[in-house]
Amino acid sequence: MAEAQTGQAAVANGQVDGPVRRALGAADGREADGDLIDGSQTVWDHKDHSMPAAAIAKAANDGENVMVDGHGMSQTDADALHQDIGSQLKPGAGRVIVVRR
Repeated sequence: MAEAQTGQAAVANGQVDGPVRRALGAADGREADGDLIDGSQTVWDHKDHSMPAAAIAKAANDGENVMVDGHGMSQTDADALHQDIGSQLKPGAGRVIVVRR
């Protein structure tokens, strides 16, 4: 449920193209490592903002696009988390967005 709400909020916030849908996993190997697919067919892994920034950065450094659920975060806290994660990203890392909802 949180994944769907985060995806919908990312579309409403203009962070990704809609519509967003659940990844098909085993039915489509391209989507196997993701939780959500946006309207541009980008595969996203959903993470909660309570995870350590280093763990989120690791996923992105491993090539995943990461949609961080920023439910209940202030804009200041979401920006700080995004900056913390960004400081740990290597060249060629996946995209990371923090979605407030």
